[in-house]
Amino acid sequence: MQATFIEPNTVVLTLEGEFDALAVVDARPMLEGIVANSDSDVVMDFSGVDFLDSSGIGCLVFVFKRLYAAKRTLTLQGLRDQPQRLIQSLRIDKAIPTRPVGAAA
Repeated sequence: MQATFIEPNTVVLTLEGEFDALAVVDARPMLEGIVANSDSDVVMDFSGVDFLDSSGIGCLVFVFKRLYAAKRTLTLQGLRDQPQRLIQSLRIDKAIPTRPVGAAA
């Protein structure tokens, strides 16, 4: 996962490959640091993600709740294929905003 800070007060996290249990173990320290140590909104870019599992969903919900409590936002960007279908079937897109790649922050 790569983090890019953009204006105004937004960090874009670019994910690649699979966002599964192994990826969550690697991503969680960075996510917790961003949530705890900045006042930025977060955009998670899923345009390079081919697979999302329950661990990835749990991680998204964890980050969303922490940001929401701090009056900050989480946006999922570039969802496609299996991750998009899973997010829609679980109706997560009703709570966490989604947008296509390249949409304004």
